[in-house]
Amino acid sequence: MELVKIFKKIKDFGVTASLDMAYTEPSSESGKADWKKILKSVLPYVDIYIPSIEETLYMLMRDYLNDINTNDNLINNLDVNVLPRLEDALLFWSESGRN
Repeated sequence: MELVKIFKKIKDFGVTASLDMAYTEPSSESGKADWKKILKSVLPYVDIYIPSIEETLYMLMRDYLNDINTNDNLINNLDVNVLPRLEDALLFWSESGRN
């Protein structure tokens, strides 16, 4: 995976690596990507991860996002109990490759 190669190279240089995301159209090529697999592979090489909650939900809990996504503000419909689940997954993946 090219993204992982890039982030490994950055870490080899001792540079702080940040990863920001962009919400993508679900029907696009990037929208159909296996983002869980991508994040599991690249997060061990990321120091700063700065996506929005919508982007993170899209990548990790797309069904949940679809269920709560209305014309209203997503934050108004978000169950805060979901946040620890996202946090646990992201931290586990980021630490799993650093051993």
